[in-house]
Amino acid sequence: MVNWLVSLPKPVGIMACNDDRSQHVSDACQAANISVPNNVAIIGVDNDEMICCLANPGRALDQFERNAKSWFRFDAKAIETCLEAGGIEFRDLDHVAFYWDVRKGVWSFLFHVLRHFPKSLAYFDHQPGIYGRFRSLPKLIRKKYGWNGEFHFLDHHRNHIASSFWPSPFPDAAALTVDGTGEWETSVMARVHGDGRIEILRSSRYPHSVGKLWETVTQYLGFRPNSGEGKVMGLAPYGRPTFVDDFRRILESDGEGRIRLDLSYFDFHYGRSRKYSKKFIERFGPAREPESEMQERFEDVAYALQTVTEERLLEMAHVLHGLTDCPRLAMAGGVSRKT
Repeated sequence: MVNWLVSLPKPVGIMACNDDRSQHVSDACQAANISVPNNVAIIGVDNDEMICCLANPGRALDQFERNAKSWFRFDAKAIETCLEAGGIEFRDLDHVAFYWDVRKGVWSFLFHVLRHFPKSLAYFDHQPGIYGRFRSLPKLIRKKYGWNGEFHFLDHHRNHIASSFWPSPFPDAAALTVDGTGEWETSVMARVHGDGRIEILRSSRYPHSVGKLWETVTQYLGFRPNSGEGKVMGLAPYGRPTFVDDFRRILESDGEGRIRLDLSYFDFHYGRSRKYSKKFIERFGPAREPESEMQERFEDVAYALQTVTEERLLEMAHVLHGLTDCPRLAMAGGVSRKT
């Protein structure tokens, strides 16, 4: 990454896919004696507690916590303050990119709703207007800032691949991304060529998702999905292999790098707020109430989830190596942090 940063024309702005990656860029700038934000301005955006950060080596100039009730609200104040800290005007930006291809996502969503109709009508109770809000971002930004640059809606998993490969020192690489869901892909296996071209080889599609399995178990164990998964990871070492075989049946592999869930254990794919089904409760017992006592069976569930996740991702990496014959692996996506 240091060599890549040194090679860039200055000044330059870098928008990282998450706060951890923005810190990596900041550390690399410090190692290369590159001034931040004078020569390299860094913005990191994530769906964790920190929503936006303009990084300086060794410290964050500004950071903001997300208002949980406004998950998809365009937080203009955070971005404005970060840019101000770096002495950058919005009008100086030539391009703005968003991590989601809205058009592709809408069509995939409608197909899923029709496929699971009428159970899937619950989506409209819990996720009203999400895609419309995404789509309105260019208009909102242009109106607010008088900005006339180019706005790009980009493929989610290609963004993941780029965030992992481009800062790496690799000339080329095999790439594996695994998360909850992109526009509708939940995992992608790819080859990144020396010219930066991304060749998609195989993928798994929603609702067959390792990330959604993690969200479901996180909720079942009494934590908040998309937030408490780290607590589930911390709980796993205390467990026993009681439920490992169950989770191997719940999260299966086709042997060719694609995964499948036994959907009879889940309700998330209907858009329901409770992500696990009655069958999940019948097998593993009643869910844990938030802040209640931790029982051994909950530790065993966390252990099984962690163990089988690692098994499946190692299988995927093995298949990907067979497809590419490449010894270099770039990984990204929320699930990749759990291995």
